[in-house]
Amino acid sequence: MSEQKGIVLAFITAIVSGVSVFLNAFAIKGIDAALFTAMKNLGAAILIVGAIFAFKEREKLAKLTSTQWGWLALIGLIGGSVPFLMFFQGLSMISAVKGSFLFRLLFIFSTVFAFFMLKEKASRNVLIGAGIALVGNFLLLGKENLLSFGIGELLVLGATVIWGFEYVLSKWVMNSKQIEARFVGFGRMFFGTVFIFAYLAAVGKIDLISAISTAQFEWVAITSAMLFLFISSWYAALKYAKATTATAILTLGGPITTALNYIFLGKAPLLQDAIGLLLITAGIVSIVGIAQITKLPNALMQELKGATLWKE
Repeated sequence: MSEQKGIVLAFITAIVSGVSVFLNAFAIKGIDAALFTAMKNLGAAILIVGAIFAFKEREKLAKLTSTQWGWLALIGLIGGSVPFLMFFQGLSMISAVKGSFLFRLLFIFSTVFAFFMLKEKASRNVLIGAGIALVGNFLLLGKENLLSFGIGELLVLGATVIWGFEYVLSKWVMNSKQIEARFVGFGRMFFGTVFIFAYLAAVGKIDLISAISTAQFEWVAITSAMLFLFISSWYAALKYAKATTATAILTLGGPITTALNYIFLGKAPLLQDAIGLLLITAGIVSIVGIAQITKLPNALMQELKGATLWKE
């Protein structure tokens, strides 16, 4: 059931991620990317602290050793600060669809890191499915966007590589250092936020907070909530499922972002886009397996009925 729980959470995370990328592309307009990242991450960190209190895990957090806190600080640096600054700066320069596509390449980098760090071996079905899903993503992106590659794209791609490493490292830390998923998410956001605010102070951007409008604060609140949902689902998914499987499922966020662009921006889907969506779906089915997918509804209902989906 643990593997099934991880897969359920990975699918939930993919939905949250797809919506988040779409919303962030609007939220970041007209506000400094680093400042937006700091405020959004701070909001998510506060919500995670609230969840720790709600699940009565404060004493467990207080009992973490100095070594465990050190690992959380490292995850905060390489997962909660540097790539966030890169990603949202890049996202402010390119389209949401393109940003989503580049982020969905994460499963490729995670698969490589998982092979060396976790000794996870990708089966033939996983490799075939990943290839099919990748082709589908290329079709969704389109030739014009694919050939256009600049600083914004490099920043998003670089952030994706770093996150691919951090996700695998986080799984290793949860398993070998006995740190709960929620605490890893807390460390990522808390220490990441500290590092980002330190960066803002160093470059003289702290004063920009006073210039944030009411509408921008509303966007910060919305995207903070989405990030909180992402963190809450994602690290638990990583704990229970293989890193390769979880990051592959996350690829589904790309089609979700694309679909939202169709719905809310009035872009009519093309045949190429429809084929891309079908290929991505087929790829995920190959990776996860039909048998596992047919069990998902029942597994989700059982977890929700027992109120154990976000409990460890």
